[in-house]
Amino acid sequence: MKIVKKIKTVLLIIINSLIFSLLFLILIDYFLDQFLFKKSNFINETDKIEINLRKENEELIKKAKQEGYNNYYVPEFYDERNGIFHEISKKYNYAPVGSKPYTKTFMCNEGYGLIKFKTDRYGLRNNDHKWNKQIDVFLEDYVYFSLLLLCNYEFTKKQSSLEKCIKLMDEAWGNFFNSNEGILQKNKVQSNDLFVEPIDLNDNNIPNGNSVYLLISNKLNNIAPESKWNERIDILSKSFHSHINSNFAQMFSYIKILDICEDNITVTINSKNTDTIERIREQVIKKFMDKASIIYKEDSSEDYFIVCKKQTCSPKLKNLEELVNYFKKL
Repeated sequence: MKIVKKIKTVLLIIINSLIFSLLFLILIDYFLDQFLFKKSNFINETDKIEINLRKENEELIKKAKQEGYNNYYVPEFYDERNGIFHEISKKYNYAPVGSKPYTKTFMCNEGYGLIKFKTDRYGLRNNDHKWNKQIDVFLEDYVYFSLLLLCNYEFTKKQSSLEKCIKLMDEAWGNFFNSNEGILQKNKVQSNDLFVEPIDLNDNNIPNGNSVYLLISNKLNNIAPESKWNERIDILSKSFHSHINSNFAQMFSYIKILDICEDNITVTINSKNTDTIERIREQVIKKFMDKASIIYKEDSSEDYFIVCKKQTCSPKLKNLEELVNYFKKL
């Protein structure tokens, strides 16, 4: 009797388990059907919205064309491999950035219909008369363009870039130097107003214009020595030291530039051989990046290279191997 009772208990458990599993599967099937039904409806609704938007856009485009407006044509970027302008850009080393000038144009407004406008003289969406007005510039505009020109000179030996850099640096000093504070302010001194904070020493997403100006001045003092560069370096360095103590967390670029000025690393390249100059330049960049100033000389028939740091200079190094070995000692 006991065995029969146990068998009945086991069978009952198995039957209950099967019933539970069946109910569970039925529920899963029900909810899955509901989910798929809703998803299907959602997809259908999305398709309907897209179809309606497409029809609305087609009507708007048709109306815009009837009013004499044309599609705004955005040229392909220079590095777009399959762009229609790629071959032209590659051949002539330029890439168009605007559409046709003085043209009635329309473009998509990201799901909000069309924007209709007349392009300016450069084929862009601006009021054309704005180009006739002198554009205001700030300290960073001057110094970063000057740094670009100076880098171009150091990498290519292009004298016109060096001359333009010096000219802009002098203009920047005349426009932005605040003699009361001993630093360069953000906007032009003669146009101080209530809307632009004249004094701004903080680093933001990029190093502050003051520290970049000091870096360029130090390089120019090495490359094209004049007393004015020494004077400006001295003025700015003293001012930076007086501000760093109270504003250390926001002036990291100043600390780096002051260290670069103190080390004052220069590499003089005396050679007329283009390949030699390029190989030396590559080693300088690899070793120092922006910390060294590259000085070009052509004062003798023999090639030589001189490396200086903190006013201590190497002997005349005769080849690339000697230069690399000397770099290892620094």
